[in-house]
Amino acid sequence: MATTYLSALPTNARGERLITHLRHVDLAVPEYDKQLRFYTEMWGLSPQVTDEGIAFLAAQGSPEQYSVRLRKADEKRLDLISFGAATTDDVDAMAQRLATAGVQLVAEPDKLQTPGGGFGFRFFDNDGRTVEISSDVAVRQHRRIEEGESIPVKLSHVVINSPDPEATVAFYDKHLSFALSDTLRSPHMGEVMWFMRTNPAHHSLAIARCPHVSLHHASFEMRGIDEYMRGSGRLMRAGVDRHVRGWEKSSDHAPVWIELEDV
Repeated sequence: MATTYLSALPTNARGERLITHLRHVDLAVPEYDKQLRFYTEMWGLSPQVTDEGIAFLAAQGSPEQYSVRLRKADEKRLDLISFGAATTDDVDAMAQRLATAGVQLVAEPDKLQTPGGGFGFRFFDNDGRTVEISSDVAVRQHRRIEEGESIPVKLSHVVINSPDPEATVAFYDKHLSFALSDTLRSPHMGEVMWFMRTNPAHHSLAIARCPHVSLHHASFEMRGIDEYMRGSGRLMRAGVDRHVRGWEKSSDHAPVWIELEDV
């Protein structure tokens, strides 16, 4: 277990971190129609807005407008990770601090054109990923997931691969004030995964050691252990692999890995 620490910046006047939570993960996928069927018909996400080649998919228990955005593409890739902030002032403060520190902004803070609107900006992290920070996104009408419903409550966390994970951990600590919760160590490889938080949850982001910049997995929260078992059983009966990541029958057939989580 690694020593937990808190970073001085960026925080607001009350000493609170400006990033509040994880909003959504945006994926580019080949076999778009198969992906869309998987996430909606098999996995239980709701298509809030679907255009030609783009779908915004919401978890029914989450107030976020969407948890996954799919985009039709020739090759799979992680397009974007989106995090929330409390106010437009916090968004502006984050953008200013990042720009002052030499972080490349993709777009200055402005009104968002995605479902739910809001105010936000995008930037590149040290590995070249696009990250978005936003506030004032309209709350989606959602509901309590009932006992026995084996569908996601919300997006829990995202894990990214990095060829220089120590530098990526340092970036999210220094510039975004993520705190290290703990690390995963291998007796042969040393530290292989770093779990980072921006709220009381154990982690909303984790960084894994890997030769390439890519998505490791996205995790969804289930209502409880019974719903977790039912959901994983449904995927197994459909031929989705539950154990080994990256094999032919990975969880959404791209393959892009998803993970179920009981809380």
